Amino acid sequence: MKIFSKLRFFFCKSLSVRDSPIVILTKSSDTKEFLSIDEAVKELESDPDISKEKIEKLKESIEMLKNKRRIKIKNGNLIN
Repeated sequence: MKIFSKLRFFFCKSLSVRDSPIVILTKSSDTKEFLSIDEAVKELESDPDISKEKIEKLKESIEMLKNKRRIKIKNGNLIN
């Protein structure tokens, strides 16, 4: 069943220029969704629980993140 769903995703999913990255932040039971990486970074900057070092690390890799369709961030860390 897993193989079928992967094949279906591979053949049915088409990319378009208008697709923008969706950023999902999970903090406790709250989930926040953003349509751009910049919005997510601004939200992280205003969160006092996330250290400045983690935010700087995220800013340094912003170009790599913009090339992906979806990213996951947990506790201020990028999850691959």
